[in-house]
Amino acid sequence: MLLIESKTTNPYFNIATEEYLLKNREENILFLYKNAPSVIIGKHQIHHLEVNIPHIVEKNIPVIRRISGGGSVYHDEQNLNYSIITSENKAWVNFDEFTKPFIHFLKSLDLHPELRSKSDVRLAGKKISGNASHIFKSRVMHHGSILFATALDELTSCLKNRPTCYKKKVVNSRRSIVTNIKTHLNSAISFSDFTQKFIEYLYEFGSINSSEELSDEATCAIQNLALEKYSSVEWNVGYNANYTFTNSFLHNGKIVNITLEIKKGVCETAKTNHTLCKDIERVIQNVPHETFSFTKALSPYFSSREILSFFF
Repeated sequence: MLLIESKTTNPYFNIATEEYLLKNREENILFLYKNAPSVIIGKHQIHHLEVNIPHIVEKNIPVIRRISGGGSVYHDEQNLNYSIITSENKAWVNFDEFTKPFIHFLKSLDLHPELRSKSDVRLAGKKISGNASHIFKSRVMHHGSILFATALDELTSCLKNRPTCYKKKVVNSRRSIVTNIKTHLNSAISFSDFTQKFIEYLYEFGSINSSEELSDEATCAIQNLALEKYSSVEWNVGYNANYTFTNSFLHNGKIVNITLEIKKGVCETAKTNHTLCKDIERVIQNVPHETFSFTKALSPYFSSREILSFFF
């Protein structure tokens, strides 16, 4: 297996790299990367339903849709992410097979991990890694996130949501109690040391046998994919399942009830219970249900904080 390590913490680039390697290479590849703070949601999830919108806007944390299913995850620079991309179908979407190298590595550190709930790796009953897969033609990508010393308070803050405001036909993420690997180690090591030990273990036991860097041509193609797809509202928001958003709030001494019908990420219709709010219905119709577009449309009527609280 060929090892490729990312040289950047740009989450748009790294998520795009996974797709590029899956669809444009033939070798069996292990891709390792870490991201700057970001939330990565599953392919079929509703963008706003998975995150704490006011918090991620305040902290300028991007939310990026990946091509695999599964739930939402928080990434930061103390979180190691791996993608195993292979054409060998003996382990076709087999989480037990794909997580074995990682689990065996942790056992070599005198830890006692176990695979639970099909795709979660746990230590002392708490989640340290979530995993998902995606098939493209004759290739499969299995990827997962590894909590080494992630900011768990920030993880919790980012992944708080308001499910009661959304009516939809998709499955929400299953929230789990999480822990960091670092707190369970007998001796303290850095994130860099942990990553290097993982790589050395994989070399020693034959999981990887060579490494390379991305070519200039591949880097250019990935940058274009990151910009045109993974940075786009059309992918990150527009790929949402259709849903109905309802909320009630106090504005200018009146209780306002609002219902938004969202189709392909765009507000198709908006209804309120007050004639004074008819302008609001009009200005958000056919506007993408995402923070920048709604803030631009509604800024004459509400503060930025009110928009995030009332309409997401």
